[in-house]
Amino acid sequence: MPNYRGHLLGGAIAYGLSLAVPLRFTYFPCAGVLSIAGEFLACLIGSLAPDIDIHSKGRQILNKIIFVGLVLSSFQKSTAALLIFIGVFLFAQNVGHRQMTHHPAFIIIVPYCLGVVLNQHITFLPEVSLNLYCSFVLGALSHILLDNIPKRYLPSIFAAADEGAFNLSRIKRRVEAILGKRWKK
Repeated sequence: MPNYRGHLLGGAIAYGLSLAVPLRFTYFPCAGVLSIAGEFLACLIGSLAPDIDIHSKGRQILNKIIFVGLVLSSFQKSTAALLIFIGVFLFAQNVGHRQMTHHPAFIIIVPYCLGVVLNQHITFLPEVSLNLYCSFVLGALSHILLDNIPKRYLPSIFAAADEGAFNLSRIKRRVEAILGKRWKK
């Protein structure tokens, strides 16, 4: 079972694979680089979302996103959106780990309902919000898939992400050990 780095990597791979599907751009048109960046970010957020029910790095990131949502909805004077973000935060505080948030039906239905309500109060283009929803769900489903695959079957790249191998100081120490000399700062 990967930690938040492994889940982020899984979300990134899932989004990359979704770009390779030929029919993807037929049914979910893309408005450009900004749209792809938003979809990628939604997929990464979705890859952390099922772990909103535990105290983890992923939850800290999601709490910051909820805070930004609270600020934006208060600037737009959207009471419904404000209540939704508060509800999501309170839900995350009270639900048990790997119960509702790790169920595929929950992952598909709840973000859709939240998106419909938020879309009525915070103005987005419908096509963009559908793309963001699909990317979020894709990331969340990748999270559930990674949690259900035994660790011994995961590729070594996920194990490297779990160990923090993408930490630059660790990479620097490994390179220094191979080269046998210190890098100058």
